[in-house]
Amino acid sequence: MAEPKRYFWLKLHKDFFQRKEIKRLRKIAGGDTYTIIYLKMLLRSIMSEGKLYFDGLEENFCSELALDLDESEENVQITVTYLLNSGLLEMRSEDEYYLPDTKNSTGCETAAAARVRRHRDKKKALQCNTDVTQVKHFCNGEKEIEKELYKEIEHRERDRDITISTTREKEKEEETHSLFLNIDIYDLWAKYYGPFSPYIKTALDDLVSEYGLLETSEAVNIAHERGKSSIKYVEGILKHKREENGTTRHNGSNRGSKEETVDWQAEHDRVHGKV
Repeated sequence: MAEPKRYFWLKLHKDFFQRKEIKRLRKIAGGDTYTIIYLKMLLRSIMSEGKLYFDGLEENFCSELALDLDESEENVQITVTYLLNSGLLEMRSEDEYYLPDTKNSTGCETAAAARVRRHRDKKKALQCNTDVTQVKHFCNGEKEIEKELYKEIEHRERDRDITISTTREKEKEEETHSLFLNIDIYDLWAKYYGPFSPYIKTALDDLVSEYGLLETSEAVNIAHERGKSSIKYVEGILKHKREENGTTRHNGSNRGSKEETVDWQAEHDRVHGKV
């Protein structure tokens, strides 16, 4: 039965170029070339378990090796001399040389083993692709969840903004409505007393809210007729009328004749404790 076909390769240790022998070889003029020649010698010796043979085709071993490696005889001579001196090459006889590093730098496998290795590598690659696909699907799922969460947050924020905006608009509408309701009392006051301060505006709003627009307007008219420009005087008129009529809010329908004879300045002073 035929011996199974085998594949060989040269393995370089990670510290190959850190070895002192190789560093010193590379420092020689043309050292990189000599290093390549050494690597070629290692490759040539793989099939023969680290041995190189002189077959006598040339005058000497270096000449024959130069021919085999397709390198100049001079460069091969320098390389071999250095390797012999540094222990990287051993001369066992005139026609046999040995490279000690070959044994630890050689990898080999049968054709069947190579097929099994390739099959395993392919299976491993497929598994990696499957894992990557699963991770992508998982990541995509996570991204979809994040998108939904962001949408929900944006939706809630939008609803909150709409609610706030609606509330503010409603408040603004109410304020505007109140302003329109009270515009007559503002005009009346400005007609009698000219431009007024925010304090007067607020006071008029409060009086209209408490006593009604009609009653407040009547009180302003009475104050003006009597030559009074104090908002407190107007308030005194309204309070007196409420006490007189016994109502909580005047509706403007029960103005008695007594109203025309009341000394409103005296009433104002009485209400505010000036008497």
